[in-house]
Amino acid sequence: MKKHLLCLVFLIASHQLRLASSVSSAQMIDAADYGLPDLEASADATPAFRRALEACRELKADGLQVPPGTWHLYPDYAFEENLAVANNNPGVKRIVFLLDEMKDFSLVGNNTHFVCHGEMIPISADAATNLTLKGFSIDWARPFHFQGRVVAIHPDQNAFDLRVHDEVIYELRGERLIFREKKNPTSTTWKEWAPPPTTQLAWEHNLQWNMWFDGKTRHPIPGEHQWALEPDPRVEEVATGVIRIFDAVRLMPKAGWVLTVKGMVNPNRTSPAIRIARSTNLHIEDITIHHAGGMGIIVQRTDGATLRNVNATLRSDSGRLVTTTADATHFNGCRGDILIQNCTFENM
Repeated sequence: MKKHLLCLVFLIASHQLRLASSVSSAQMIDAADYGLPDLEASADATPAFRRALEACRELKADGLQVPPGTWHLYPDYAFEENLAVANNNPGVKRIVFLLDEMKDFSLVGNNTHFVCHGEMIPISADAATNLTLKGFSIDWARPFHFQGRVVAIHPDQNAFDLRVHDEVIYELRGERLIFREKKNPTSTTWKEWAPPPTTQLAWEHNLQWNMWFDGKTRHPIPGEHQWALEPDPRVEEVATGVIRIFDAVRLMPKAGWVLTVKGMVNPNRTSPAIRIARSTNLHIEDITIHHAGGMGIIVQRTDGATLRNVNATLRSDSGRLVTTTADATHFNGCRGDILIQNCTFENM
């Protein structure tokens, strides 16, 4: 009897030890354990991150650790919420890291780069407490803006030529230029419907909301309104990648200037990089946002926020002249202390 009792005590103790070890190891979930190493280059990492995040909730983990590398995020398998995002366009949003109601939780990268594809919000949190975001960068594979450099001026035609930046996909519909996330699948495609996102779904914009940059200094041209283009000017393609714009400006731009366009007036802020709402004690550290289709970081109705070593900066090898297509940060209806320390915001 004593022998059986000792065995039972040993089994219970062993089970408790394994349980304690499991709980301890679950304090920080490693996203690498959920399929990331098996992905091919440029493959969608969203399902793996979704599985990892669901494990964090189930195990009540303290955080999610993302390994080094470049991880591509697509909207197709992301979480979905209908959001009213302050100073950005509301509606159905696809979200990869959905951190609603997380408490004492950290999303931590280590030389980690997220590359987004299409309209989405990489990180969103509602009603979170003591949330930390740290150690990664956010970019988009295809920028949400048009960009072209002035290569010729034709005063006699009241026109100028632009060499379109390599990343831009554009098409002419009649004499109007449209720039898009991806090419139309066929020449007869009229429209793709949304939601939900599909492989054929793509945003598109016209040349309505625009501003100029100096191609050498990368600084905005002062007095932007006097150089602004008229909405939907007449456009011709004079060579592959070179377009001529007619009767568009009151004052002719100079050679070397770069035109950037965020598109139609509304909607054009569909994809902020980080969105936080109704939360308490937010910490964002060591993060770089290279691009976003809207605000970089939008924080609304939140009590206390710290941004330390957070940057909205151009990626040196991209050739782009715009980081976020709206402001790098907005704090809307917040209270408590907001600290912004050692941060750089450029070319928004």
